[in-house]
This record gives sequence, C-alpha cells and structure tokens, in this order.
Amino acid sequence: MNIAGMVLGIVAVTLAWIPFIGTISIPLVSVGLPLSFFGLRQNMKKGTGIGMAVTGLVTNLVALAFIILYVYAFFFGTTVATETTPTP
Repeated sequence: MNIAGMVLGIVAVTLAWIPFIGTISIPLVSVGLPLSFFGLRQNMKKGTGIGMAVTGLVTNLVALAFIILYVYAFFFGTTVATETTPTP
C-alpha cells in the first residue's frame, strides 16, 4: 500500500500543476491518499518504517492543494471576469 500511495502521489503532483490536465489528478489523489493513510497505520502497528507512507501522504496532500487552488482560480476567476466586463 505504501508504494502504491507514494507512486500515485508523485504522479498526481506531477500532473496537478498542468492546466486542464491537472483534473486527471483528482482520481489519483482520491485513491492515493487512503492508500497512504492505511499504509501508515499498518506500519505503525507493525513497528516498521513509515517513510514511504509519509511521502505518499505529503505528495497527495500537495497535489490536493494544487487541485483546490486550480478549481478555485478557474471558477472564481471566470466569475470575476464576467462581472467586471462592461456591457454595451
């Protein structure tokens, strides 16, 4: 679970900042975040290393932040642009 969550997080961060292609990151984050979280819980119970799980959590959260910022800028940026445009 750790490796899968980490790989999905890395791919999601890589794709999240690209306009219009960043929406592909939404399903990646929605799968990678739970995988990393449950992998972290599993490793903490076993007492094994937690590095990959933490990396997966961090990369997925960063990708989620990019996605939220992108969606916010897209929807509210177009709203502001249409409200400030003068009508003839």
